[in-house]
Amino acid sequence: MSAIQLLDPNLVQFNTQDKLYHDGIELEKGVVITPLFLEKNEDLIADCIQTFTAYPDVFLDLITPSNSTFSLFPFQRIFLRACMRYTSIYITAARATSKTFLSILAKYLQCTFLPNHVSSIVAPNKSQAAKITKQKIQEIWRIWPLLK
Repeated sequence: MSAIQLLDPNLVQFNTQDKLYHDGIELEKGVVITPLFLEKNEDLIADCIQTFTAYPDVFLDLITPSNSTFSLFPFQRIFLRACMRYTSIYITAARATSKTFLSILAKYLQCTFLPNHVSSIVAPNKSQAAKITKQKIQEIWRIWPLLK
Protein backbone atom coordinates (compact mmCIF):
# COMPACT_ATOMS: atom_id res chain seq x y z
CA MET A 1 0.00 0.00 0.00
CA SER A 2 1.51 3.33 -1.02
CA ALA A 3 1.52 6.53 0.99
CA ILE A 4 -0.94 8.02 -1.49
CA GLN A 5 -3.49 5.31 -0.70
CA LEU A 6 -3.18 6.00 3.04
CA LEU A 7 -3.93 9.70 2.68
CA ASP A 8 -7.12 11.16 4.05
CA PRO A 9 -8.32 13.31 1.13
CA ASN A 10 -10.02 15.71 3.54
CA LEU A 11 -6.77 16.57 5.30
CA VAL A 12 -3.99 16.44 2.73
CA GLN A 13 -3.97 17.64 -0.86
CA PHE A 14 -1.53 17.99 -3.74
CA ASN A 15 -1.26 21.06 -5.93
CA THR A 16 -0.18 21.24 -9.56
CA GLN A 17 3.53 21.40 -8.64
CA ASP A 18 3.27 18.07 -6.72
CA LYS A 19 3.84 19.80 -3.39
CA LEU A 20 2.10 18.33 -0.38
CA TYR A 21 -0.09 20.57 1.80
CA HIS A 22 -1.80 19.91 5.12
CA ASP A 23 -4.37 22.51 6.20
CA GLY A 24 -2.76 25.04 3.86
CA ILE A 25 0.79 24.49 5.21
CA GLU A 26 3.33 23.06 2.79
CA LEU A 27 5.05 19.91 3.98
CA GLU A 28 8.57 20.50 2.74
CA LYS A 29 9.67 16.90 2.45
CA GLY A 30 6.29 15.43 1.48
CA VAL A 31 6.06 13.24 4.57
CA VAL A 32 2.62 11.85 5.33
CA ILE A 33 2.06 10.55 8.85
CA THR A 34 -0.40 7.67 9.09
CA PRO A 35 -1.33 5.34 11.97
CA LEU A 36 0.64 2.57 10.26
CA PHE A 37 3.75 4.77 10.05
CA LEU A 38 3.40 5.69 13.75
CA GLU A 39 3.08 2.04 14.82
CA LYS A 40 6.12 0.96 12.81
CA ASN A 41 8.28 3.80 14.18
CA GLU A 42 7.05 4.00 17.77
CA ASP A 43 10.48 3.43 19.39
CA LEU A 44 12.20 5.96 17.12
CA ILE A 45 9.51 8.57 17.78
CA ALA A 46 9.79 8.01 21.55
CA ASP A 47 13.57 8.52 21.38
CA CYS A 48 13.13 11.68 19.32
CA ILE A 49 10.58 13.10 21.74
CA GLN A 50 12.90 12.36 24.67
CA THR A 51 15.76 14.15 22.88
CA PHE A 52 13.62 17.12 21.84
CA THR A 53 12.32 17.47 25.40
CA ALA A 54 15.88 17.95 26.64
CA TYR A 55 17.02 19.94 23.57
CA PRO A 56 14.02 21.94 22.28
CA ASP A 57 16.34 24.28 20.37
CA VAL A 58 17.52 21.35 18.24
CA PHE A 59 13.89 20.54 17.41
CA LEU A 60 13.34 24.16 16.37
CA ASP A 61 16.48 24.05 14.22
CA LEU A 62 15.17 20.93 12.47
CA ILE A 63 11.75 22.41 11.68
CA THR A 64 12.99 25.86 10.64
CA PRO A 65 12.12 26.36 6.96
CA SER A 66 15.11 26.19 4.64
CA ASN A 67 14.54 29.75 3.37
CA SER A 68 14.38 31.26 6.88
CA THR A 69 17.11 33.51 8.25
CA PHE A 70 15.92 33.10 11.85
CA SER A 71 18.27 31.54 14.38
CA LEU A 72 18.29 31.41 18.15
CA PHE A 73 20.96 33.17 20.18
CA PRO A 74 22.94 31.05 22.68
CA PHE A 75 21.15 32.58 25.71
CA GLN A 76 17.79 31.74 24.07
CA ARG A 77 18.86 28.12 23.64
CA ILE A 78 19.86 27.91 27.30
CA PHE A 79 16.57 29.48 28.40
CA LEU A 80 14.49 27.00 26.36
CA ARG A 81 16.49 24.03 27.64
CA ALA A 82 16.08 25.22 31.23
CA CYS A 83 12.32 25.65 30.77
CA MET A 84 12.01 22.07 29.53
CA ARG A 85 14.27 20.52 32.19
CA TYR A 86 13.21 22.28 35.41
CA THR A 87 9.88 22.99 37.07
CA SER A 88 10.90 26.49 38.16
CA ILE A 89 13.43 28.87 36.68
CA TYR A 90 14.18 32.53 37.29
CA ILE A 91 15.61 34.99 34.83
CA THR A 92 16.68 38.61 35.05
CA ALA A 93 17.04 40.10 31.62
CA ALA A 94 17.30 43.53 30.08
CA ARG A 95 14.80 45.04 27.71
CA ALA A 96 14.62 43.66 24.17
CA THR A 97 15.84 40.18 25.10
CA SER A 98 12.58 38.60 23.83
CA LYS A 99 11.50 37.40 27.28
CA THR A 100 7.80 37.17 26.39
CA PHE A 101 8.46 35.48 23.04
CA LEU A 102 10.75 32.89 24.65
CA SER A 103 8.34 32.27 27.51
CA ILE A 104 5.39 31.67 25.19
CA LEU A 105 7.57 29.50 22.91
CA ALA A 106 8.70 27.45 25.92
CA LYS A 107 5.08 27.00 27.05
CA TYR A 108 4.11 25.96 23.51
CA LEU A 109 6.90 23.36 23.39
CA GLN A 110 6.07 22.09 26.88
CA CYS A 111 2.47 21.52 25.83
CA THR A 112 3.73 19.72 22.72
CA PHE A 113 6.25 17.38 24.35
CA LEU A 114 5.20 16.91 27.99
CA PRO A 115 2.06 14.80 28.55
CA ASN A 116 -0.52 16.28 30.95
CA HIS A 117 1.46 19.50 31.27
CA VAL A 118 -0.47 22.28 32.99
CA SER A 119 0.71 25.85 32.59
CA SER A 120 -0.43 29.43 32.98
CA ILE A 121 0.48 32.94 31.88
CA VAL A 122 0.32 35.85 34.29
CA ALA A 123 -0.57 39.41 33.28
CA PRO A 124 -2.39 42.35 34.92
CA ASN A 125 -5.69 41.13 33.42
CA LYS A 126 -6.85 38.17 31.38
CA SER A 127 -7.57 40.13 28.19
CA GLN A 128 -4.01 41.49 28.17
CA ALA A 129 -2.61 37.97 28.68
CA ALA A 130 -4.78 36.66 25.84
CA LYS A 131 -3.75 39.50 23.51
CA ILE A 132 -0.03 39.07 24.21
CA THR A 133 -0.24 35.29 23.85
CA LYS A 134 -2.14 35.53 20.56
CA GLN A 135 0.46 37.93 19.10
CA LYS A 136 3.39 35.76 20.14
CA ILE A 137 1.80 32.52 18.91
CA GLN A 138 1.18 34.11 15.52
CA GLU A 139 4.84 35.15 15.45
CA ILE A 140 5.89 31.60 16.38
CA TRP A 141 3.72 30.20 13.57
CA ARG A 142 5.26 32.67 11.12
CA ILE A 143 8.79 31.52 12.03
CA TRP A 144 7.97 27.79 12.34
CA PRO A 145 4.90 27.06 10.18
CA LEU A 146 5.07 23.36 11.06
CA LEU A 147 4.07 24.19 14.66
CA LYS A 148 0.78 25.54 13.39
